[in-house]
Amino acid sequence: MVLGENIARNAALRENVFMMAVCVDLRIPLFLVGKPGSSKSLAKSIVADSMRGPSSQTELLKSFKQVHMFSYQCSQLSTSQSIIEVFNTAKRFQKDQDTTKYVSVVVLDEVGLAEDSPNLPLKALHPLLEDGTEGSEDRDEVIAREKRVAFIGISNWALDPAKMNRGVMVTRGDPDIDELVLSAQGICHDDESSEVEDRLGKYFQVLAEAYHKICERQTRQFFGLRDFYSLIKMLYWMCEKTNMPLTGPQLVHAIKRNFGGLEESGVDPEKIFFKRLPINIEEAPDPTNIDPAIWEFVSPDNTQRGLIKTSLKTKETSWHGENRYLLFLTENYAALEILQQYLQDQESGHPSLNVHPEQPSLKPWEMAPFVLFGSSFPKDKEYTQVCRNINQIKICMEIGRTVILLNLENLYESLYDVLNQYYIHHGDNRYVDLGLQTHKVKCRVHDEFKLILIAEKNTVYKEFPTPLINRLEKHFVLYSSVLEDWQTGILREMKQWITHFSHMQSSNSTFKESDSFVGYRKDVAAAVVFQASSQLRKTCEILIGQQQLWETAWRDGLLGDCSLEQLAEEDEGSHNWKEAVFLIGQFLLLQTSPPAALVRLGKSRLKDDIERLNRIYRTQHHHSIEEFLTYHLTHDSLRGGLLLQVTTHSHLLSSDEVDELSDSLELSGSPDVFSFLLQEFDTELDFTSKVSSLFVRDEDFHTSSVLIIQCDSGHINGDLIACARYRIDDIRTKALLRRSKHVTHVVFIIHLPVRVAHSTFVGFQGDPWVSCHIDELRPSKKNAITLEVAQGVTVSQLFYGGLEYTGPERQTSEVSSNMESIVFNRLSSAEEGSEEAMEDEHKMLQGIQEMNVEVEHYLEDSNTQSTDRAEGPIETQEESSIQSDSPLGLQKASSVNLTSSGVNKQCIRLNSCIQAAASRLQDSTRDKQRAAERVRLLIKVIPHDPIFPLEPGTFYTILVCHIHRILREREEVYQDDDWVLKEAMDMHNLQTGGTFMNVLTRKLDDIIIPCLAEIIAFVDRSFNLSLLQPHYSPPFSQFWLRIFANKRVEEALRFTDLVGREKVEINHENFACKFPFFWLVKELVDSHWDSAQSTGGTHKQQVHRQLCLLVSDSSLGDVLLSIQDGGQCEELYQCYLHDFVYSVHKCTHQNVDVEYQLIQDSLHCLVVKSQDFSTIDANISLIDRIAAVHVVYQTNCESIHWFGQLTFHSPGILEGLAESIKQTTGYEDEVSMLHLYAVENTLSFLEPPIKADRESQFSDEQSLRPWFNNLKELSNTIESALSLPSQHPIALKARLHWQKIKAIHMFTEHVILNHSNMIVYARRLDLALGSESSNFLMCSTIEKVKRILNNMVRKLKSEMMAKEQKKPLLGIKKSCTNFFIEVVSSLCFGQSSAPEDALVMVLLDIVFTEQKEVEEGGEGEGGKRGTRNLTPFKDDVKDKLPVVRSFLLQLLLEHNTEKVKCHLKTYFDRCQEALVGGMGVDQDLSLLCTQCFENSIDKECCGLSLESKADAILKRNLLTSATDTLVQSAGFTDHTITLEVLESVATMRYCLRVVAEVLLLRVSDQGHSLNVYGHLIHQLLEGTRNACTESKINSTDTTGKLNATGPILFLLKLLVYQGGFSSLTKILKDPQLKWIIPKQLEHDQEKKTLDPFVMYNPAYATIREDMSVAAYGRDYEELEQDIADLQPQECVPLLLSIYQVYTMSRASTSTAKQLLPETITKVDYMILNCNALSQDMKVMARKLVCNDQGGSLAALQVTVSQKTAQQSLGALVVHVVATLTSRSNLDPLCPMVTLLKAPGTLAVS
Repeated sequence: MVLGENIARNAALRENVFMMAVCVDLRIPLFLVGKPGSSKSLAKSIVADSMRGPSSQTELLKSFKQVHMFSYQCSQLSTSQSIIEVFNTAKRFQKDQDTTKYVSVVVLDEVGLAEDSPNLPLKALHPLLEDGTEGSEDRDEVIAREKRVAFIGISNWALDPAKMNRGVMVTRGDPDIDELVLSAQGICHDDESSEVEDRLGKYFQVLAEAYHKICERQTRQFFGLRDFYSLIKMLYWMCEKTNMPLTGPQLVHAIKRNFGGLEESGVDPEKIFFKRLPINIEEAPDPTNIDPAIWEFVSPDNTQRGLIKTSLKTKETSWHGENRYLLFLTENYAALEILQQYLQDQESGHPSLNVHPEQPSLKPWEMAPFVLFGSSFPKDKEYTQVCRNINQIKICMEIGRTVILLNLENLYESLYDVLNQYYIHHGDNRYVDLGLQTHKVKCRVHDEFKLILIAEKNTVYKEFPTPLINRLEKHFVLYSSVLEDWQTGILREMKQWITHFSHMQSSNSTFKESDSFVGYRKDVAAAVVFQASSQLRKTCEILIGQQQLWETAWRDGLLGDCSLEQLAEEDEGSHNWKEAVFLIGQFLLLQTSPPAALVRLGKSRLKDDIERLNRIYRTQHHHSIEEFLTYHLTHDSLRGGLLLQVTTHSHLLSSDEVDELSDSLELSGSPDVFSFLLQEFDTELDFTSKVSSLFVRDEDFHTSSVLIIQCDSGHINGDLIACARYRIDDIRTKALLRRSKHVTHVVFIIHLPVRVAHSTFVGFQGDPWVSCHIDELRPSKKNAITLEVAQGVTVSQLFYGGLEYTGPERQTSEVSSNMESIVFNRLSSAEEGSEEAMEDEHKMLQGIQEMNVEVEHYLEDSNTQSTDRAEGPIETQEESSIQSDSPLGLQKASSVNLTSSGVNKQCIRLNSCIQAAASRLQDSTRDKQRAAERVRLLIKVIPHDPIFPLEPGTFYTILVCHIHRILREREEVYQDDDWVLKEAMDMHNLQTGGTFMNVLTRKLDDIIIPCLAEIIAFVDRSFNLSLLQPHYSPPFSQFWLRIFANKRVEEALRFTDLVGREKVEINHENFACKFPFFWLVKELVDSHWDSAQSTGGTHKQQVHRQLCLLVSDSSLGDVLLSIQDGGQCEELYQCYLHDFVYSVHKCTHQNVDVEYQLIQDSLHCLVVKSQDFSTIDANISLIDRIAAVHVVYQTNCESIHWFGQLTFHSPGILEGLAESIKQTTGYEDEVSMLHLYAVENTLSFLEPPIKADRESQFSDEQSLRPWFNNLKELSNTIESALSLPSQHPIALKARLHWQKIKAIHMFTEHVILNHSNMIVYARRLDLALGSESSNFLMCSTIEKVKRILNNMVRKLKSEMMAKEQKKPLLGIKKSCTNFFIEVVSSLCFGQSSAPEDALVMVLLDIVFTEQKEVEEGGEGEGGKRGTRNLTPFKDDVKDKLPVVRSFLLQLLLEHNTEKVKCHLKTYFDRCQEALVGGMGVDQDLSLLCTQCFENSIDKECCGLSLESKADAILKRNLLTSATDTLVQSAGFTDHTITLEVLESVATMRYCLRVVAEVLLLRVSDQGHSLNVYGHLIHQLLEGTRNACTESKINSTDTTGKLNATGPILFLLKLLVYQGGFSSLTKILKDPQLKWIIPKQLEHDQEKKTLDPFVMYNPAYATIREDMSVAAYGRDYEELEQDIADLQPQECVPLLLSIYQVYTMSRASTSTAKQLLPETITKVDYMILNCNALSQDMKVMARKLVCNDQGGSLAALQVTVSQKTAQQSLGALVVHVVATLTSRSNLDPLCPMVTLLKAPGTLAVS
């Protein structure tokens, strides 16, 4: 057998060849199992090449059969049928052959891969290997062995025994070091000369050891025997080429070439090899002793660049034999760009794409590499596409064109034979099998052919099969690994610049590099440096005619000061070169930046460089795709057309937009624009065919065209985009070679989200592609929010730039007050209605227009100058302004025209915001139709495209002004000047918004929409917006608009009141207003009501006049006064009256319109006919009328209210009420008495149903229930309505009628409902009272009631005596008595007028009566008076124990005391006589009278403030008169006490209670509120001091004890009861109040703190006393005994005693009160030895002794300066802690104890 060069005849090869030859010849199935590199494929090739039968080269081989191999490449796609097919093909081929001399061999290569197939294809091998059939059960069909085909299965691992047992298995393990050495020697063995072998022999052992160590450490077989053999062969060729011993650089070069590409911890092949090499690999040879022609071979370039360049050499150019095919491990396919760049630099490489037209045609191998990127089109995963790709490789293989494969994992297994690089030679040609599965052909391999695989490193490590990896020379290629030394420094600076550009100077910033550069990957920085260096190099060398994109910025001085000509003369790596590359890299990166990233520079470390970066960004034309294409198609001159990749966050272009783009590209030749979506294509072939047709066009067509390829969701279609891009590169290259004059520009437009977690898309592409990010593809529309417009201006300026105030000193009120006059400059003249006014208006408008033109020209010039001076659109620009002399003080525009060209007009967005604002509104009526109607109204008054300048006096103009003002207020609150920067910093908004322009638009809408919603909600209150409809008269609409522009609206729409409301409810108040903004006017009048009432007094006319003055003095009053027309004034007055009634009076029944009309007529009559407003006529102002409505209503509001209450309960009364009033003679007078008519009508419905004709209907008491309940419900309303002062006859009649009905109601409640069959007596009572004689203030009426009740009882008594029943009678009498008492209290004394004297005397006779004393055995006369209940029955006996009946006294005191004074005197005298027989006054009676008097005063002053009470005391001279009376009667006795004295006592008690409240308020936190009443309080306290220091009423007894009933002691008790001792202590700090403490109570001048525990229990007092003795008497015996005998229940008293005696001693300044150290020590010892105390209580007790309670909480420790209140609080805390500490674990307070000691344990409980 003849073997090729450098093939080691090792044991593995010999064994494999031997077994193959024998088994093939004998047709014995053979399985070769071994790791990659174990000579399996080589042995197969040797056998196939050597065993040719008679044509073999040796006699021995001629004796063997001729072999014809049928190879099948197994994979996971293999099927049983395909394996059977290859067997059948082999059978058919040898069918007609002499099987004794010929054998067909089926070779299943990499059979182990098929074993992993889900199709289980290897099952077909079982019958084929066993009997040669396909599985027939008929044994007669078994094929004889001599007729079978031979079989060889090659695998890297053993198969399952079921298959292996059907043949001979030859397996090879890992070779040991000796075998490796022998193989190395075999590779280097040369029969002719052993010189090279001798030179390399000393390295074999160390190289084998190093390789063996690598194999042990690597986790998977990344490196294999092929790498070791290739290393030996490369070293061999180096020695042979140089004819010199190996040098260190040669060893390094060979090791790096063959053992590169692995990044695994613990495995560093270079270190493992270098550690064992016997020579210094870093020592370079001396060039002086070496021929310069071979210097590059002796000292090769071992940098990553050098290794890659050397590996790319072909067989003809390589100096060490043919290179292995390459596997470049990379990230983001960066190796492809590097590879293409290196191939361009080689002399035999392809030319640049700007090849000169006259350049001769290229040879195939000189063309650019054919890039075959695995198709990601949806239908290209099929078998057909794999075959198509193999065919592409076959063509390139034959013509010698380099092929670069990417993303083709499903194809690599078909290339194993090619990758083996063991060819079959026929003549001068080389052949190799190429195909898929059974479809394999011999393909010629050109000598210049080279195959390169590029794959992501993670894909290689995890997914690539080991046989594929071992067959290739591996390199890890990144941009950072191929940079030159001078470029690495630039790379560090570039990475730092990118970090500073992307990362914000804030701790919570989450922005990353990919947020600032679209499609950023970690190797982009190195790629940029690499690309920038390449472009600068080409520009300086003038290798291409293309003007680089950055040259314009360079010429403008934005990329350095050094000229390109100067750089061309300098060496690469110079300072200027480095700076130029760095700046060009910045330029390239900025092309991929979104605008938000430029805005965020203000928060980055590059904020000082914003100006330059913004200027660079502007030169790149990021505004729209139209601008971008126009610029590049005009300025760039890349032959063959531009290649542009544009990323965007906006939506892709529609077909119509593409047509518009085509029309807008104003270029020579009017290029055609073609566009399609990349996802439209199912296969790569469809895409290629479509694109190729655009590159191959007839010369008659236009000379250029633009191809736009759009792709949605680029972050998940990165591979698809890359595939399409490489196909376009190939098509474009072919077009260039054809010298076509047609130029096709290709533009990829790729939509990307703002941020994605994982993506295969790469934003930066290498030359010749231009990568750029255009945030918004479409040109900005008119008034669109672009970055240039929004940057540097506030939201209010952006909303409407024509309303800027001249300075901060201008108050908002000034602006708003003048705004109304400005926006209504047309209305004043229009209202005149004369032709002269219209002519003047026309002239004024003409002048305004002329002024507008001048202002616009000025602004345009100013803006032009500002633009020239501008730093850039991204930074804040100071825009020029125009100072106006108008009162409004506007900037940038005249105050008349409100706007000007050249200013921001985002107010145009209001129309588009209507729907969003309307969705925030919520009508209180829940009327959906109103929502739709409101939107229609707003669309009419808010134009879609307003005309500027805005027309004054329109709804839209005023609305814009209001929103602008609210926005300014918002900016003052939030300091939101940098709102654009804040939006750029908000990643959530950026993600949801898409383009930054959309983000800004959304933000503006988010700010404007709430403001618009609030304004709409305000103006549409009570359907107010409907008043702008066209059917209203123009003056009415103008009045509406004037109010809308008024300051009052501005005050109601403050920004601070509008914050934070998601839903805005519109309060319609259940009526549609007729007066524009009615509620504003009403609120204005109501706000001045108190002032007018306090100034005008009680007279209504004065109040009215004052109210008119106050309203007229307001801004809204000016609008009201502007209504001069009498008819319009009357119309508006009626509208206001309508709205006023509907707003103040609420109705819920169905007849609301009738009720409202009645009330409206009533108020109108009162306004017009009232004597106080008799001057009102048609000529008075609207304000006078409105004020009159309020005055009249305030006067009659109670009657209107009770009228509404009556109609609410009885809406039926409205049916005839209106007609009955109109039928009266004086309608205007009667309508004002609505409530009385309502009462009268209501009473007619409430007549008791006990008439004779109704008796049958009410047979029992339950039948009266509905009437009773209805009357009870209306009782309070009717009484309140009748209690209103009125002497109208209908009022008097209604009161009498009501008394009768109420009396029947009381009788029903007390008698009928409790006792059956009493209805007849109710009827008699009704007949007796009648409608005209039911005045219960008269004695006769009470007598009637008494008579009826007595008659009833007599009759019942006789009936029950007959039945011998007494108990029912007692119950009836009790019910009647209760009825009588309620009649007296409610009807006799419950009215505003006092009962007549005769009635009072009758009642007194009832209570105080003279009866015969009933003695045992007989009756006798007596003159002694007694008391009895207030009862109508004369037979009630006298009380056995006389008691004071205070009920009648209270009734008497209900009325004016002076009017019933005589009755009170009579009552008091009779009480004395009844109680003590006239011998004196009972103390209980005196106290009762005093309390009744005091309650009467309290009731009189109820509802008054404390200051008003004090003022009443002084004005009525209550305190002084009471003091004088008490002083005069100081010597009174029980026999001489009078009613006047008791009244004075009551008055004194009331006055002292008020004084106590004043004193306590003075020492409280609200004491400052009394400062304004200083003089008043001083007089009150002075009077109190006189009363409390008067000795006659504060005298002492014979023992010197203070009188317990004196005023001074009563005041002290009040102070202590209401405020405690602590408050009393504060009061006494005032020297002027020392009189409060009598001298008899002044025992100790030192401040004392009262013991709060003195009432704890007896044990506490004992322990505390013993502690005091121990502390200050030095006697410890008693205390020691107390602690020794301490019981568990006494533990808390012990702790409290310690606190009160020992702890509180720290609060005293007296030396005598200080504790001695000896005392503290002894007490501490006693505590430690106390058995009753728990450990926690001992700790607490010891801390209390040392005043260390509270620990770090110093507030619990007692100090001298501590306030009394704080000491009391500390004592309370100690008490609580002591109680909780003493409790057991089973106590209910256990959770509280746990919370106190270990609160953390309760977290999960």
